[in-house]
Amino acid sequence: MRSSAVQPGQIMGRAMPIRLAVLAAASLAAACVGKPAPPVPSGSPSQAGFEASKPESALAPSLTPAAVPFKARGEADRLVEAVLAARDRLAPEKRAGVTRVLGEAIAAAKDEAFRARWAARLDLPVRPQAATAFADASIRTLMAERGWAELVRRAETAAPPFNMGRPEAMAAALAHAPDAEARRAFKSLMFDLARTKTTRGGMGDNFEKGDFGHVLAEAAMRDCDLVQFDRAVALTPVPDNLRYAFWRARIAGGADLLTTRLAKEAGEADSTPVLQAIDGLAPLLALGYCKA
Repeated sequence: MRSSAVQPGQIMGRAMPIRLAVLAAASLAAACVGKPAPPVPSGSPSQAGFEASKPESALAPSLTPAAVPFKARGEADRLVEAVLAARDRLAPEKRAGVTRVLGEAIAAAKDEAFRARWAARLDLPVRPQAATAFADASIRTLMAERGWAELVRRAETAAPPFNMGRPEAMAAALAHAPDAEARRAFKSLMFDLARTKTTRGGMGDNFEKGDFGHVLAEAAMRDCDLVQFDRAVALTPVPDNLRYAFWRARIAGGADLLTTRLAKEAGEADSTPVLQAIDGLAPLLALGYCKA
């Protein structure tokens, strides 16, 4: 059974969504040129979590909501300090991997002074790694050749490239909606597809529910839509984890209050809380708070 939650405590789990996104994009390109897409690796998780190495917004520039920097002086530094304190409670063999993940989030921060300061302190690259544009190029090709309406039709019917990893593929396509109304309609379709399906045996099928919930929560966080965020998170298997708490705080404020919770949940054996906190903090560092 698939799960929408990034498997806790597994640093390598963060790399897998990138592989799935590339496969989905390859499938999309194949649909345009008539070539078969590569197979999905066995056991690949389907979640496409926030990629800290991609500082650009997932929205077209004209659709990007207004954002503001951290409201309290030194708040971003205090949040990173809290993550480091949680990291230092882990067993030594787990700390290096957590530091690398934190470094990706810091490298994508919009504040250059903050980025340089922490890069020097933690001996990190000053700039994030360049993200592949393959998925974007494939989607643009499909839209140029067949149009947005065809892309929507394929998504709704689970036709290639949406026949595998559909929630993540649709999330990638969402960023290329031609206007705000098309984006809203596409997200509405995603919510509809997330509903429990009735199988031939009369059982409920939640195969894609959690995955849709996750990618819709990320989209709502980026759109600064608190109502839609809460609706999306309710679809995920673990709606109260730290990742979603930090994402929600980007919209509603109060991320600094989560440091107490992180301190309580962090421990020596399990890196889950600190990794979730980093995933949740990354959009705050890259995008800032939503404008009230």
